[in-house]
Amino acid sequence: MTRKKRNLLPIVSLLVALLFVVSLAVTTYGWIVNYYSYSQDVLGKSGALYFADGDGSSSDPFIISEPNHFYNLAYLQNIGAFGSTTYYFKVADPDTGLAITIDFSDPSYLSTYQTV
Repeated sequence: MTRKKRNLLPIVSLLVALLFVVSLAVTTYGWIVNYYSYSQDVLGKSGALYFADGDGSSSDPFIISEPNHFYNLAYLQNIGAFGSTTYYFKVADPDTGLAITIDFSDPSYLSTYQTV
């Protein structure tokens, strides 16, 4: 009686693909579960994305120079990014640091930021 030689390539390929899918699923699940377990540092180095300048300290307040900076301030407050920490803000020109007035009726701003 002769024994047939089996081709193991399809079986090994299937096992490797299955192992890849399982490891990908475990990694994705771990990332999703732990995403909100760690502090999301929205004000750290990314503060420049929300305001014109500054780090929020009393000596270097966040500079608000455009309507979207007010929008960002409201957003960060709503998501609780400030917590119990005190941050300082200044409505000013980012280059000179001099106080400015922002005209929210200016048609060049997005309608979201405009007042009627």
